[in-house]
Amino acid sequence: PVAESAVVSTGHSLGGALAIIAAQRSLRDAGVPATAVYTFGSPRPGGSQFAGTYTPALGDRTFRLVHGNDVVPTVPPSITGIFQHVGRCIQCASEGRFDPQTPMLSRYDDKPDFAENVFDSGRRDLLALLDGRVFFPVGPGLQGQLIGVLPRLVRDHVPANYLRALAP
Repeated sequence: PVAESAVVSTGHSLGGALAIIAAQRSLRDAGVPATAVYTFGSPRPGGSQFAGTYTPALGDRTFRLVHGNDVVPTVPPSITGIFQHVGRCIQCASEGRFDPQTPMLSRYDDKPDFAENVFDSGRRDLLALLDGRVFFPVGPGLQGQLIGVLPRLVRDHVPANYLRALAP
C-alpha cells in the first residue's frame, strides 16, 4: 500500500502562479489533490475557464498572501476580464503582519484591484514624502537599504517583506 502524504504547493511571484497551475495539473492529470496551495505575491494565473475548473476542487485549499500594495497580484489587471485569481486572498498592510486578525476574502474575490492599488500606493508614498520619510530599508546590507527607496508598489513585493510579515 502507498502511504498517504500531504502535497503542498507554494511560490512567490511567478512561482506562485506556477504553484497554482501545478496543483491543478496534479489533480487533473494524476488525480492527486494538493492538501494546500500557498502563494506570495502571485499574479492572476489563468482565465475564467481555468478558474471554473480550479475553484470547485482547490479554491478552499488555496491561500494567496498579498503584502500591502504589492503590484504583482494586481496583474494582469482584472479590467481585461481575461485573467482572474483563484483561492482566498489574505492581504496585510504595508509594513504589517499576517496574523489571525488579517481578513481572508472569499474564494471568488478577484482582489487586489490594479487601479485601487496604484492610487492607494501613490497616495501613501506622497504622504510619506510630505512627512519627510523617503527611506524604508527592508533588510541589512546595501541591497536592503537601496530597496528602501523604491516605490511602495515594488518594495512591497520584495520577498524579505513577506518573510517579515509572516514572522511571529
